Amino acid sequence: MNVKSILNKTKSTFNQTFRIVNRLPETERITAIVLMFIPMVLSIVDNGQLWNLRPSISNYAYMNQSYWFGSLLALAGALFIFNGAQHMKSRDFKMKLMQEQNFSLQTIASMQDDFDNPDRFGKGYNIIFGIALFGVIYFDHLTYVIMHYAMALIFYGGCIIMMIFKPRPQIKKWGQVLGTLTLLALVFHFVLEYWILVDKNWYTLLWAEWIGLIFIGIYFIKDSLCYSPIKN
Repeated sequence: MNVKSILNKTKSTFNQTFRIVNRLPETERITAIVLMFIPMVLSIVDNGQLWNLRPSISNYAYMNQSYWFGSLLALAGALFIFNGAQHMKSRDFKMKLMQEQNFSLQTIASMQDDFDNPDRFGKGYNIIFGIALFGVIYFDHLTYVIMHYAMALIFYGGCIIMMIFKPRPQIKKWGQVLGTLTLLALVFHFVLEYWILVDKNWYTLLWAEWIGLIFIGIYFIKDSLCYSPIKN
């Protein structure tokens, strides 16, 4: 068995071990599901049906059972923060796992590029997105207008930028398409709201936000399905 075969076998063994203890893909899928169903759950809790929707997700902060709004967004924010923290630790964890398995220094050095490759959506900046979701809760859109929309912009804008410019190579086209669709879904609302259908806009901010969350959720799922710790 030559050196290349030994290295490939080593990587394969490491991947199998890492997948057993790693929970990044599962976290991303749970995050995606929570995001995509937030508006539907809020609507059902608010009026027991999926119509007569409020004008925006943020407006559900004023429904009678407003704790649903706070808890669901807090859950999504916590998942983003947890996901970002996981990714910040994943490189150190891989190195520690290899050292505990007595991998040679030469083998570790040969795999260094795989560790340092910044092609993941869920890097440390997901922590910022999670904090932004908490900001949406704490700064309601009527009392703290600027802060509320700044937090929403950080979340949606950040996700769009990461999907378009920082996807993994395997899902680059998916990231560009879904990121662009998320952007268009939001822009389309504001174009109708302020230039075309002023005061008669049927495409409310809630629909724009909901569609955007669906696209972001799909991206998370696609990203988690093609997760691979180390390339062979």
